[in-house]
Amino acid sequence: DHISKNHTCGICWYQFVENKLVFELSCKHAFHFSCLKKWMRKKTHCPHYEKPVV
Repeated sequence: DHISKNHTCGICWYQFVENKLVFELSCKHAFHFSCLKKWMRKKTHCPHYEKPVV
């Protein structure tokens, strides 16, 4: 619950807004779910570094 609307998505860099689905990886990086879904179609690691997402 440490994700707030003052944080930004690590992919599109837009701020998180209320009522928009946000997903946090085990590495604690957070993204809009829709952004992460698009990213994961092409890559299998966190957008910030090469740690695999499993």
